Amino acid sequence: MRFENKCVVIASSGGSIGRAAAEMMEKEGAKAALLEKDQGQETFNDFSGLFCKVKDFASEEEMGELSKAVVEKLGTVDVIVTALFDKLSDPALSWDKIPDGEARRLVRNILTGTETVLKSFLPVLAEKESGRVVLLMTVAGRKNVPGTPWPEAMAYAGIGGLIRNGGTVFGKNSITFNGVAVGPVEGMDLPAYLEESVQGVWGRKATGADVANAIMYLSDEEAAWNTGEIVDLNGGYFAI
Repeated sequence: MRFENKCVVIASSGGSIGRAAAEMMEKEGAKAALLEKDQGQETFNDFSGLFCKVKDFASEEEMGELSKAVVEKLGTVDVIVTALFDKLSDPALSWDKIPDGEARRLVRNILTGTETVLKSFLPVLAEKESGRVVLLMTVAGRKNVPGTPWPEAMAYAGIGGLIRNGGTVFGKNSITFNGVAVGPVEGMDLPAYLEESVQGVWGRKATGADVANAIMYLSDEEAAWNTGEIVDLNGGYFAI
């Protein structure tokens, strides 16, 4: 099996992607820890892996304690996946009317949360000099999508910067850093502008499994030549 004896940590802000990736990897032999912010334990009673409810991914104290507990349970970490998304509380706000607190909240939940997960778990990969990191973002971090509030565009573009920087910095440790930039996805509470503006050729949204398949590829040992790159998963939006 592709992920036999591999330990995977997936940090998710809720929705279909995190669970789909965790379950797909488990079927391929991995031990998976699913860190979820917006879902309670009862939603995952049938999840066979390790479930951890998170209050704030951007809290260094919480993530530091959680990383120790997860590593103790799993034994190690081989793959880190983040799928942290958020959106403007009031999508009708114009760019110059977004309160400072709301802008900071978006950047904290999307970008700082992703960085804090890495800061907490990445030392395990660096110590053994091997591993895979896959960071998710929306297509708004790749190009301008009409209707995107500037804090979201800034936060997702920042994840792109983390991917490129991580690919160069951690190459010496045999750790790959890659990403997936998604368009509309079923079962995800993503901003309406993605559905309105990002139209692919298939006439449907991606499923959580569609995204999980891309995560599986980038997490595989066979993808060792791929680092610092972003897979665009938008149904052909860029081709139109």
